[in-house]
Amino acid sequence: MEDDTLVAWDNLKKNHAIYIESRMNFIKKQDHPQIISAALDIPGERGLSLDLISALPISEGKNFFDKLVALASYVHGFTERCRDLILRLPHDWVMSNIEREIEIILKEGDYEEYRCLLELCRQLDHDLMFKLAHRALDSSDDDIKEAGMDFLTRWNA
Repeated sequence: MEDDTLVAWDNLKKNHAIYIESRMNFIKKQDHPQIISAALDIPGERGLSLDLISALPISEGKNFFDKLVALASYVHGFTERCRDLILRLPHDWVMSNIEREIEIILKEGDYEEYRCLLELCRQLDHDLMFKLAHRALDSSDDDIKEAGMDFLTRWNA
């Protein structure tokens, strides 16, 4: 192994320890939810925000639910991570709140939002996925209909 690789590893370890300490200090601040929530809207700060949410107690994730669902509704580098954070939340609580968030998104939703939300619903609850897939079938948009049919065909077995 090359010396510069070992030096880079040592630097990474030191910086990681500093990051963990900084993260814990930040999370102790009373207004950290507001900062994290605002940072979720900034693409360059999204990864850090999601990392902070994953470090919080699961119950605090509820504070970011609306933004996590919105971020899980389209394809980007953190779509899967947003889904995972939603799936960590108490299932009963998610199920009592998810349809409201889906409705907000799908008022202006297109194929991408339907497909991404269908995937989230598939992971949460098959009945909810079937409900959303049937809604997609009622759309006047052929692409949205296709998304609904695809999920019904693949997951109806």
